[in-house]
Amino acid sequence: GHQARHDSANSARPGAAQAMGRALVTQVSTRVSFLIILMVCLLPTFSLVTYPEADWSLQVWTEQFAQLFVQGAPPEEVLLLIDDLVDFYVQLGVLASAPVRLSMLDAVSGQEK
Repeated sequence: GHQARHDSANSARPGAAQAMGRALVTQVSTRVSFLIILMVCLLPTFSLVTYPEADWSLQVWTEQFAQLFVQGAPPEEVLLLIDDLVDFYVQLGVLASAPVRLSMLDAVSGQEK
C-alpha cells in the first residue's frame, strides 16, 4: 500500500515539473524580449547626443561665404567669418588652431594686395 502511494506521487511530479519548467521559460523569454525591445528603443537615443547623423557644416559655411561674396562684403567681414569657421572646427577637435588660421589669413590677405 505504501509503495503504491509513493509511485503515484512520483508520477505526479513530472507533470508539475513540466508545468513549472514551461512557466519559467515563459517568464525568462518574456523578460528577455522586453529587454531587447527596450534596448532597441533606448540605445539609439544615446548615439544621437554623441555624433550627428549628417554633417552639414561644410555646406553651411560655403553658403555663408557665397552670401558674403555676392553681397560684396569688405575683406574684414570675410576675415571674421574665416575666424569663426576656424574656431568652429577647432572646438570640434577637427583642426589644430594656429597653422590653419595662418594659412587661411595668408590666402585672404594675398588676394587683397
